[in-house]
Amino acid sequence: MPATDTTALDVIIPEVWDLAVLDARYAESQIMSRFLNKSEKVQNFGDIVHVPIEPVLTGGTVTAGTGAFTPETWTYTEAQITVNTWRHASIDVPDNANAFSHTDVTKRLPSAAGKLLAEQVDTDLAALHADWTTGPIGSTTDPVVFQDSLILQALFSLSNGKIPKSGLSWILSPEAFYLGLFTKDRWTSADQMGLPKSVLTTNFRFPIFGVPAYETPLLANVAGVRKCFVAHKEALATAISIDTKPETARRTSALILSTVVVVQNLYGVRTIRANHARVVNIKAEAT
Repeated sequence: MPATDTTALDVIIPEVWDLAVLDARYAESQIMSRFLNKSEKVQNFGDIVHVPIEPVLTGGTVTAGTGAFTPETWTYTEAQITVNTWRHASIDVPDNANAFSHTDVTKRLPSAAGKLLAEQVDTDLAALHADWTTGPIGSTTDPVVFQDSLILQALFSLSNGKIPKSGLSWILSPEAFYLGLFTKDRWTSADQMGLPKSVLTTNFRFPIFGVPAYETPLLANVAGVRKCFVAHKEALATAISIDTKPETARRTSALILSTVVVVQNLYGVRTIRANHARVVNIKAEAT
C-alpha cells in the first residue's frame, strides 16, 4: 500500500470514533436464539442433520359388542438441515495501521465478526417465511401498519391449529413498534400496561397478548411489505459449526508487512414445522 494511500487506514483506524458506539450498530441475534439449535454434530460443509418430527395421534372409536379397534401406525417424519452456507469475516491490517490505532484491531475482530455472523444467520432464518404453509395474515397488495386486527388473527390462527402458546415468539420489525403499537395509548400508557414507567421512556418490549416480542431490522422486505411473523420454537432450526475460531496469519512471506485475521462460519437453516408459524404482512417504511 503506497504511503500516500490513506483509504485503507481510514477504514481500519477508528481515530475519533467511540468503539462502544461502533459495537452498538450491530444487532445481536433476535431470531436464532428463539428457535431450535441442532449444532452438536456439525463439523463440515455438506453435513446433514436429521431432525425427527413426532406424529400427532388422531385416535378412533371402539366397536360396541366386539371391542374391535384399528391401531394407528406410529411413523416419524423428518426434516433435514444441510450445512451449506460458508461465510467469513476478515480483515487485513498493515503493521503501521495497527501501530497507530487506538486499539489492537486484530483482537477486536472476533467480537465484531460474531455479531456480523449472527446477523447473517438471522437474515437467512427470516427468509424462510416462504416455506410456511398456513396464512399469511395481512394483505400483500394493500398492507397496513401492525395493529390489533393482525395480532388477533395471527394468534387465533395458531390457536385454532393447536399450536402451543407456551413456545411462541413475535419477531417484529421496527415499523411494527414505532409506526404501529407505539402510536396507540393502550399499548404505551404505563397504567394500562401495568408498568411503573411508560414503554416510551424505558424502550421495553412487552409481551403481546402473553407472547414475548423481539425487534429486528433484518426481516424481509418484499415489494414494500415487511414479513413479520409469530412462530413456535419448533418452527425453525439452525445447525452451526461449534468449532468456529479466529485464525491469524502473517503476510510477510508475500513481502507484505501485515496481518490477516479471519473468522469463518459453517451453518444451515431449515423450516422444521411449516404449520407452526404465521407470516404477518405489514406496511414497510421506505428508507
